Amino acid sequence: MPAQALASRFFRTAVVGALALGLSPVGFAIERTTGVSITVTVLADRYLAAGVSFPDLETLDALVRPMNAHLVRLEACGPAASDALLAAADHLSYAPLVLNVLPPTAPQCAAAPVRAVQVSQAGGPIPVGAARIPSDRYWRSVMP
Repeated sequence: MPAQALASRFFRTAVVGALALGLSPVGFAIERTTGVSITVTVLADRYLAAGVSFPDLETLDALVRPMNAHLVRLEACGPAASDALLAAADHLSYAPLVLNVLPPTAPQCAAAPVRAVQVSQAGGPIPVGAARIPSDRYWRSVMP
């Protein structure tokens, strides 16, 4: 009898241990993404996401990173935004990305809200550091 009880107890412990080890990665996977998909419209001088204009990648990252999005869709408005698109892809490389280049006449590009400009800057160009130089290291790592 004691051998049978010991075997039964060992079997139950093994089953509970296997379930605990098998379910813990599932819990981590659920915490990793929220199931949210975010679309970022990339212009030559700024980024638009959730109806808000972002002047640089650091402020955009403050929105995207806490969301734990399962997909980030980057939509560039024309060839003028190619440097900003590549910089955004490099900066947001921790998330799954989909890159699209839209024609400049696309509805997403035409409906882009204009950034507010300080009165002291009204006479000249708007100094915006939206597109930093794309990282060669990143593109070498993703090229086949």
